[in-house]
Amino acid sequence: NAELFIDNRNVLQVLINQKIPVARLITISGKSFYMDDAMELLPLSDRLSAKLPVFTSCPFEPGSLKKNDSLLLNEIKLLSHYIIKHPFWMAQIDQVDITPDYSFEMIPKFGRQIIRFGSAQSYEEKFNNLLAFYKSVQTKVSWNRYSVIDVQFKNQVVGIKRDAAEIRSDSLK
Repeated sequence: NAELFIDNRNVLQVLINQKIPVARLITISGKSFYMDDAMELLPLSDRLSAKLPVFTSCPFEPGSLKKNDSLLLNEIKLLSHYIIKHPFWMAQIDQVDITPDYSFEMIPKFGRQIIRFGSAQSYEEKFNNLLAFYKSVQTKVSWNRYSVIDVQFKNQVVGIKRDAAEIRSDSLK
């Protein structure tokens, strides 16, 4: 939004209010839009694409928000700000899926596991626990050893190993 006017002293005044997106949301129906810090939904640009965390399976459409949706948007904002602020997580997290119960599952760029994150409650601690897991466990084993890494519970990281059928299927691919 921009306002241009000439004041009493014949000086051109320019007031610009720029909305900066913090996350890209993709609905279940496939519609895509951005969200800014004020949790306003913004249309996509025809010319540019912002490098932001992508949240998929968004359960609402623009213009049809309910109370639970604003709580979810706030959690998306918290997670997105954290991911943007930390270059490792921007490089590691490919997308964040929103589950039907409004919790989050992350899909990493490296490895074929799902990171069950749960709600955004204690998100910093969950990211720290996940990073500790990557540093202590993932450096010693293959990125594809686990099918699920679960950080949604306090002070725990639960890794679910791939079963033999999954490993054999992966090696055939």
